[in-house]
Amino acid sequence: MIRNELRVAIWIAYERKDIYEGKSIENFDDLEIDHIIPKSTDKETLREKINKYSLGDGFTIDSIENLVPTIKLHNRQKGNMAFNESPERFYLAIAQRNKSRVEKELSTIIRNRKLKEKIQFKKCYKIVDTEQYGIKPTYFNSDSLIALNSYLPSKFDEVGSCAIEFYEMGTMITLNNDDIMTLIGWSKCSTLESSILHYYDSKTEVAFVIVGTSAPHLKKDAFDQLVIILTDFLIVYETFFQRVKLFLELNEFEIFGSTRHYKLKEITQDEWSYLIAYAYKHDMDGICNEAICFKVNSHSLVALDKDGTIVKFTITPILQIDKIILLWHLPNMEERKLIKDGIVFTALQTMQWIDNLLNDFKKKNLAITNNILKLKRRSIISSTIHKMRRGFSIKH
Repeated sequence: MIRNELRVAIWIAYERKDIYEGKSIENFDDLEIDHIIPKSTDKETLREKINKYSLGDGFTIDSIENLVPTIKLHNRQKGNMAFNESPERFYLAIAQRNKSRVEKELSTIIRNRKLKEKIQFKKCYKIVDTEQYGIKPTYFNSDSLIALNSYLPSKFDEVGSCAIEFYEMGTMITLNNDDIMTLIGWSKCSTLESSILHYYDSKTEVAFVIVGTSAPHLKKDAFDQLVIILTDFLIVYETFFQRVKLFLELNEFEIFGSTRHYKLKEITQDEWSYLIAYAYKHDMDGICNEAICFKVNSHSLVALDKDGTIVKFTITPILQIDKIILLWHLPNMEERKLIKDGIVFTALQTMQWIDNLLNDFKKKNLAITNNILKLKRRSIISSTIHKMRRGFSIKH
């Protein structure tokens, strides 16, 4: 059974004409689709003809290149009779030449059908907000020509994504978290419209748009709807992302380069050496009676609970000529469940812990410096008194 959309596509592609007589088929109800190689052909004979006519491995009885338009009378007269080789070759060649036209018409028909189906939904706007572990909040916004569906950032997973469907094109593009954050940044510097519009043809009223890694061509109405929907989405997405930053206490910190790590602070080489020395002193593999124990490797410092089962925080040093940059790693989903109980540290708590430790280091350094100064002062005073006594004894 040939589906109706394909029947219409063949009818249009062949200019509504009977393949055998060339007469117009004005009424669609009079149309019949004929199989050039009859549908009743047995499998062995079909394989022979495929090889003889070089029809290709993908050829089947119901392939587009075996289907042609005719009228009911001719189709009934032909029935299951096969052509002789010469006319069979002739009509198969015509069908092969028209294949791309049929496919193009079929694509247009399907796209228009989808457009009509989607338009029935009309405008729809919905945000499902949740902080439940393992379930991400969602965003949906659609108009007659555009629909955007998204996973929003949550405190358990700050990485969202979205898919945008273009009804007229029958296609969809996706944006990952980096693409979305880039659009948010652009929209703060200029309008979103100017940020994504690469070129607009005023004659055809078609916009060449660049969104993420995709570059669709949109008609003016579709482009206008995209700008409105995408603008609202970016505002909502950033709001949810700020909630994540608040939960992880990241507002004072910026993400470092292309990593997913956040820059906590800059310290000196001596301060980093003190941190490492402290970590080795309370190493998990040694004797650790503190609330925080450590694992140190070549690229990071990992703070653990005293049982060594929970990661409280992880920091990575970026070594530079005159300073060390400390980067804070985002906790994983399981670890984030323990933040509210203070078991796993936020970025701010991690920095405060480091600051307290380094303040002790500074106090110890200050105490050592003061002791050295006291010793120097005592030495100077002692030397002065000694000189004074020697001078007094010489005079007398």
